[in-house]
Amino acid sequence: MKLYRYLFRSRKHRNRRGNRIPRELRGIPKDMLIRNRPDHIDLRREFGHWEADLIMFERDFGKANVTTLTERKSRYTVLIKNETRHSNTVMGSIRERLQNFAKPMRQTVTFDRGSEFLYYALLSRQLNIIRKNLK
Repeated sequence: MKLYRYLFRSRKHRNRRGNRIPRELRGIPKDMLIRNRPDHIDLRREFGHWEADLIMFERDFGKANVTTLTERKSRYTVLIKNETRHSNTVMGSIRERLQNFAKPMRQTVTFDRGSEFLYYALLSRQLNIIRKNLK
């Protein structure tokens, strides 16, 4: 009989997943895509350009996740354990790690377009670095 269609919890009555993100953070600008990154960064000839990504584990292992920061030329990688994937937590841990490097060693950071990197502008202001986002 498919009576479940009449229950209030059916999909059409629930909020869409995108509505959980605050309105002011709902999108990373389109001009921050990987294809708009300068060519000299893609060639890996200059030190100080970083890429960031988040690795999430299965729920069986807890809520922990790991942020990876990889320098493009040397492939030097920094791993950061995060308890949550909230943007303010992730960006705060990235800031703590990058502020230990000298200014020439932290010129740009490239992020993917995940919600954990929505506070990218805060990182840019605090460390005075250029930020880029991946598609």
